[in-house]
Parts: sequence; C-alpha cells; structure tokens
Amino acid sequence: AQLKGMTYSRKLDDAEALRWRDRLLAVLPGATEGFWNANLRLLYDLQNVCVDHEREVYRVDLWRWMLSGGTRSLKRPLPQMRTVLIAKHLRSASRRLGALRVDRETRSALTELLHYAAERAEELLRERLQPIVVETLQTVGAAPKTVVERVAFHKLSAELLDSVVQRGFLTLGHVRDAFSRGQLKLADLSGPQEFLQGDVLLRTDRELGNRLEGVYQRGPFYLRWLQRTTSLAFATPAGRFITKFLLMPFGGAFIGLKGLHYLFEEGHALFGTPHVHVYNPERMLALGLVLFVILHGPGVREILWTTFKVLWKGLTFLLFEAPRALYEFPPVAWLVRSLP
Repeated sequence: AQLKGMTYSRKLDDAEALRWRDRLLAVLPGATEGFWNANLRLLYDLQNVCVDHEREVYRVDLWRWMLSGGTRSLKRPLPQMRTVLIAKHLRSASRRLGALRVDRETRSALTELLHYAAERAEELLRERLQPIVVETLQTVGAAPKTVVERVAFHKLSAELLDSVVQRGFLTLGHVRDAFSRGQLKLADLSGPQEFLQGDVLLRTDRELGNRLEGVYQRGPFYLRWLQRTTSLAFATPAGRFITKFLLMPFGGAFIGLKGLHYLFEEGHALFGTPHVHVYNPERMLALGLVLFVILHGPGVREILWTTFKVLWKGLTFLLFEAPRALYEFPPVAWLVRSLP
C-alpha cells in the first residue's frame, strides 16, 4: 500500500505496484545474510521514502520562539524538505544496485524501476523549487535586463537547483559560486542603507533562508559579515580603484616580501642559515611596480606566459625527454641490458 505513493506525481497502477512488490520480495532473502548489507540498506532507503511521503517534516526552533516572545510558532513545518528527502533516499537506493545479492533479472528490473522513480522525484523537486528560486532572485534585484543576462539568469537558477538535487541542501557558498561563474552582473552598492541591509547576495541568502527553510542553510555570521565588508572593496568605484591599483600590486608585494623575510628569519634562528634581509621599502616598491605592470598589461602577461611555456618545454626536454631518448638509443639499450 505504501508503494502506491512512491512516485508522488501519480499513483501506481496495479501492474506496476505488483512489479515493485515482486522485485522487493526477491531482495528480502539477501537482506538476512550478514550485517547491514546492500539489500538491507536498499530496503531501508525505500522505507524512508514511504515515511517521508506520509509524514510532515518539522523544525523546533526554541531560540526564535523566545526572541519573538512566543508570537512565532515553536514547531514550524518544512514543506519543501519532504520532496528533497524523498529524492535523496531514492538516489541513495539507486547507488546500492550494483552490490545487491540478487539475480541478474531482478537487478535489471529494479534498476529500471528505481532510476525512473529517482528521475521523477528530481523532476518534481525542480518543478516545486524553481518558481521559488526565480521569484527570490527577482525580488532581491537580480532580475535580468538584457538577452545575455537572461541566459545567465536561467543558468544561475539551474545551477542552484542542481546543487539541491546533488547535495540535498543549498548554502551561501553555493549561491556565491553560482553568481561568480555566471555573466549576471550585479549593481554597485547604492548607498549606506544597502550596505547595512546587505547587497544582492546577502539579500538572496536571507530570502532563501525564509522561503526554503530546511533546504537552504543560511551563511554563518562571520561569512555574512565578510561578504558585507568586502563589498566596499568590490561593489563601489572607489573600492575597486584602490583594490586594483594599490592593494593588489603593492599589498601583494608587501605580503610576499614580508613572508619571505620571516621565513629566512626563522631559518636563521632554527638552523643557522645565513641572515638575509629580504624586505625593505625600496624592494617592496619595485616588486609592486612589477606586479602592477603584470596585472594591468595584457601584452606583458602574454610574454611572461610564452616565456614560461618555453622554459617548461626546455626543462622537460633536458630532464626527461633527452635522457629517455638516450636510454632507448639501441647501443645504449644493448649496453644497459648486457651482462657487464
């Protein structure tokens, strides 16, 4: 009777329910052999599918209930979690097919049934979550304005749904990475109010945490504040100018030289290596200018990359290809294999 609801988008007919029953009955004998084997694990996954289909998933949040003075519910339903858990358990059951102790015909029939059920569960998951994700992105100000942005917007929403399907949850890191991989350009901070309330990424984090509670895991406090503070360096014209032309070249030179300086100092103190003064302001300025030219000179980067490839090929030839060719040269090969 529980199998009648396993595809959740439609009821199983009697013939299909009988196929499930017959194949699962063939799994039972192998489930009694050994401890927690693949047959038993598969049946347990399918049992969880039935349980998640029949029962609502809840979260008990004592902290929010206390902060709200009892106005918010202590026990809140998580309606989207049921679909996610069902898809997760079906994928888990599908991964156990190769290790089942059953005959080939039963394995083939179960593979067909489980893969179909898992595909339908993922389709249902996308159907239910996609409108929520799209509406959230539009609400927070990430709505596309051009053809390129519309393509990037659809790619972004699809990537977020892929993360839910593959992992069973979604986090701030997944949203940040999906934004960074796409071509959907986000607007600069409009002013102090937006900085305090959060940029598009932080608003997305907050809205998805409310609309997909349980499925979406909000970013921890330190990640949200890190995103908020770094937005000053990347989401404002002045911040981008300072970052690109001062912090990256000259800050990178300072950190690199200081790091080498401390390494040499520690080496001198521990092993008695020669005392080398790596860092001084003149060297930092010179290295900063070099990094500045590399960062902002495409031609310079191309020359450096070409030089690196030539040097790499030369070293490969000297250290690997030439010795190997010499070793395979017939007289040398004969000498190596000879008795002397």
